Amino acid sequence: MIIFTDIDGTLFNNEHRAEFIPQDKSHTDNWRKFNELHIYGQPIHYRLQFLRLLAMLPGVRIIYVTGRSDEFRDETQSRLNLIQAPKGDLFMRSADDHRPAAEIKMDVIGRLTHSFGIAKFALIDDDMNVCHAVANAFSNAHIVKVPSQDCAYLAHMMEIAQ
Repeated sequence: MIIFTDIDGTLFNNEHRAEFIPQDKSHTDNWRKFNELHIYGQPIHYRLQFLRLLAMLPGVRIIYVTGRSDEFRDETQSRLNLIQAPKGDLFMRSADDHRPAAEIKMDVIGRLTHSFGIAKFALIDDDMNVCHAVANAFSNAHIVKVPSQDCAYLAHMMEIAQ
């Protein structure tokens, strides 16, 4: 079984970056300072332990899929290694891709499930939009929606609620 997992808000708490959320969120360049500070994110230990346990099951493959820009690939991989996250492939947003995270993740999941003929998979994510999109597109998906610890996502949800 393939387990797709998000990073920010799911495996790392990024509340320390809240003051750097840009006013204009529509372009990835506006997120540069916010994204540069991801290296200070604190791991969410119980979720990492859960992922480690899942990764030990026979036939389980972990795939990290994130809205982070691939210009931070080396730092992201280093942080995953530092916290002893399970080994897995890392799929990131290209620096010039300004689509919402749900579209990016749907694209990656769609391509991989189609290319490898994956019948069933699981998604662990904190973003309700991502979870709904995947659940609607893939009837064979097991969705684990975790409470978000991503300040940008939580700020967005507050804006919608107002």
